[in-house]
Amino acid sequence: FKTKTMLIISLKIIVSINANGLNVPEKRSHAMRDFRSQKASVVLIQETPFQEGKAPTLTNSYYPLGFYSNNTEAKTKGTAILFHRCVPFQLLDSVTDTGGRFVFVKGRILDQVYTFANCYAPNRAQHRFLSATLQDFAEGLVVGTLFLCGDFNCTPDPDVDTQSSQPSSKTRSPPPPSL
Repeated sequence: FKTKTMLIISLKIIVSINANGLNVPEKRSHAMRDFRSQKASVVLIQETPFQEGKAPTLTNSYYPLGFYSNNTEAKTKGTAILFHRCVPFQLLDSVTDTGGRFVFVKGRILDQVYTFANCYAPNRAQHRFLSATLQDFAEGLVVGTLFLCGDFNCTPDPDVDTQSSQPSSKTRSPPPPSL
């Protein structure tokens, strides 16, 4: 009984955010303070654009464990998953994209298995990217409870999308599967 209570507390708040770049130290510090003030247990960040080997750390004393996917050729894209120090995450497996589009981690928190998937879809052919990415990795990696987060670059209803006053390419999310 006590273990279940601890689990609920350890995964209380999951934050997913498109950071639109974290290369400026002040912006990184502000983001980390913001995650802490939100009491986020797990943080999934898209558009971190750090180049492999040149990435500043996103971990700190509150978020000591992080998993990253960086574009190995340019300072674009990038995804990250951070775990708060109170989340007893034990890594079982991980998959990262060399293009910086996704990072999947599977691990154990107490006696439960979780898979955290963070995707940053391209601006075009989003559905094709998501379908291919999820099919390729769902079979072996997704075990237990799945948290699929990210910036999918599409909206369920383009007519209510408030990103700009001009209607865009009318990209819709696919309809829910029929049962």
